[in-house]
Amino acid sequence: MVTGSEDGNLSVIRVSDGAFLSATPYNPAAQRGINSVAVAGATVLVANCAVGLSDFNLWSYAVDPTNWSVTLADKTILRVDPNARQVFNFDVVFAPLGSGATWFFCSTEDGAL
Repeated sequence: MVTGSEDGNLSVIRVSDGAFLSATPYNPAAQRGINSVAVAGATVLVANCAVGLSDFNLWSYAVDPTNWSVTLADKTILRVDPNARQVFNFDVVFAPLGSGATWFFCSTEDGAL
């Protein structure tokens, strides 16, 4: 299981005994915590609040099942107003399609989906 916390850690936890297998800060410079986490296979998406014009509010990570390390794969900012100083990404979910492909959806405070 992968979970996010208000202190900004992405933690991999073994459900059978509750052991923490790894803990990784999603963004060491974050000014806000994690709002939502979505997992599909070894891919983890994190929704948070971007603070400032150079921060991000959608992060993608890969989990290595051999050692449970969590590695940043990509990040972006979902922002309608390019001058907004803070933009919340409230939620992220995966949406598997019948063709085998997987999409994801996010929703932001300024109305982006």
